[in-house]
Amino acid sequence: MILTTPRTLILRSKEATLRELLVDVAQEIDRDKPGRDRMVLRFVGGWVRDRLLGLQSVDIDVGIDNMTGYEFATRLDRSRATPKGPSIWRLLFGRLKVRHNKTPLAATAPSMPSFTTYTLNWMRLCLLSEKRKKKEKGAKISCLHVNLPSIPRVSLHCILITAMILRRLRTPALRSPSTSVPRRFYSELLQTKFGQPSFETHPWSLKAGEVTPGISALEYATRRAKLASELPDGAVAVVPAAYVKYRSRPVFYPFHQNPDFLYLTGFLEPEALCVIEKTGPVGGGEHTFHLFVRGKDSHAELWDGPRSGVQAALDVFNADEAGDIKHAEHHLRPILKRASTIYADTISLTEKPSGFASLITPPPAAAPGSLVQILRDRGVLPLKYFMHKLRVSKSDAEVANMRKAGQISGRAFNKAIATKERFTMERDLWAFLEYKFRMGGCEKEAYVPVIAGGQNSLHIHYTRNDDKLGFVLLCQLVSPVLKDYRESDLVLVDAGGQYGGYVTDITRTWPVSGTFTPAQRDLYQAVLNVQKRCVSLCCESTCISLDEIHEVSEMELISELKSLGFDLTSSQLCNVLFPHHVGHYVGLDIHDCGSYSKSRKLQAGQCVTVEPGVYVPNDLQWPKHFRGMGIRIEDTVCVGDEGPVVLSVEAVKEVNNHLRLPLLLSRTQPLCSRKSLA
Repeated sequence: MILTTPRTLILRSKEATLRELLVDVAQEIDRDKPGRDRMVLRFVGGWVRDRLLGLQSVDIDVGIDNMTGYEFATRLDRSRATPKGPSIWRLLFGRLKVRHNKTPLAATAPSMPSFTTYTLNWMRLCLLSEKRKKKEKGAKISCLHVNLPSIPRVSLHCILITAMILRRLRTPALRSPSTSVPRRFYSELLQTKFGQPSFETHPWSLKAGEVTPGISALEYATRRAKLASELPDGAVAVVPAAYVKYRSRPVFYPFHQNPDFLYLTGFLEPEALCVIEKTGPVGGGEHTFHLFVRGKDSHAELWDGPRSGVQAALDVFNADEAGDIKHAEHHLRPILKRASTIYADTISLTEKPSGFASLITPPPAAAPGSLVQILRDRGVLPLKYFMHKLRVSKSDAEVANMRKAGQISGRAFNKAIATKERFTMERDLWAFLEYKFRMGGCEKEAYVPVIAGGQNSLHIHYTRNDDKLGFVLLCQLVSPVLKDYRESDLVLVDAGGQYGGYVTDITRTWPVSGTFTPAQRDLYQAVLNVQKRCVSLCCESTCISLDEIHEVSEMELISELKSLGFDLTSSQLCNVLFPHHVGHYVGLDIHDCGSYSKSRKLQAGQCVTVEPGVYVPNDLQWPKHFRGMGIRIEDTVCVGDEGPVVLSVEAVKEVNNHLRLPLLLSRTQPLCSRKSLA
């Protein structure tokens, strides 16, 4: 056996595993038939070119000479008996089915039945085609494209007809339970417009293999398998997409996808439905992924832009079965009838009587055997406990997205704090931050921000953002309307950007004038001391929960405030000065995984906020020089094994750094340019 590979070509782990399998099979054939020409394995085609140029590539092309499909099929089947065989097979191959046209098709279950059981019955017909090709091209067999495994189920289309070339493509699946659909090839994908960015249409936004920025098709498939492994045998999970909310026809509110649906599918369009049907034993991840989406509609797309359509649900989002959402009831009825248990979050299903929600909204009299009657008879159990348990622990890719959002947002905060142009209105500062978020690379704001100047900061979720900021010209103070504003007012800003669907949550407080007064500095430093102490506890080794960190923050705040002259009790702190929790989980949502208790111990990979604050009312019981001040400092933190990782570390919070920030920014390139984040 001869293997030819460019010396500078470095294989990834899965590619190396794949090569290992091919080499083992080829060497065994060479040992058994020493008299014939030795086999040659060659990495060929555009994949080699892309790798040598350092580019991402979705293809791996392997040319194999001097080998018949029959030989390879037999040796491949034997390779499972070797010590490395089972692990390689689990990684690379899925259970094979035979369609009506006798073509092998991969199914979802990663089991390992006999390879030849499904193939040798029709191999004789395949060999006729192979011999014909050999006569035309001599000893060299032409290569066909076959899937390179990128997700647990991997197609082996035509692997036994010819010597193989393995290509990382999306798994073909059935459009409906009774109709098979041919795979869409890469050249066709380039000519197709989808309802969201893809690598084929937006290579500047997504890398090869990614469904959404930073998150690969493999990761989405792994998430679905993890959910299936949590469900009981024969259970079905139903997760709807969000719907478009309208202010007035045809004016709509900005669309935000259901985070549970997004977590499982990566699909960003409304009016869709994800169904995970568990097909294997308890504890296993075997399942069938059904995805119902809006069909292609030239008239609707003329107005609203492209839709991905049913075929893209198969080609791009790797559904096992896909269909038009209009016909979902027809396909769902048999699925739900055979389900042992049905899981769904009824609130998300009944927010609007359309799509799937309309199917479970009980009519005056449900027809026997209808979907409504099935759900009514069977009952629906909540799914959120399973979903939030999965979502609360972040993968490396998720943390990277949140780090990017924190980096962009933190730099935008710095620019706002250091700008020489004074913001006279809260909405001006709001517009500036949103501009910097988007120009820095964020998709949008993570939420409606709090831009609270002066005493507006005493309202924790103040979002009107329509008042004047504290810095006013001396000549304006004669106006009775502005008499309450002072040059030294603070502004509290709670804002953040979203990147790849993941958000960051940052709060900073600073003087509009650029200089802290002594009282402001003292109270700010007290809050900062507490915040830094709480952040330091965000690691698994401390064996602590968010609720316990909150208790620490209360004790620390009481101590800090008493040192500043406050006479207060624990009850006064909780009810007046610090009435909110010190933190919450964060991820696809700002307040992420609401059903996951804050009393549970923090684990590495979880992302939380740490946001102590003090809000001093204009009340005689509090020291005069602190009245009317609202200060909150918040960071997004990833829990580590031995220490925390602050994802919003770019946003300055030390008093001395506030003062030095204009000088530091003047010596560096613009903080929020896309180029600086590359």
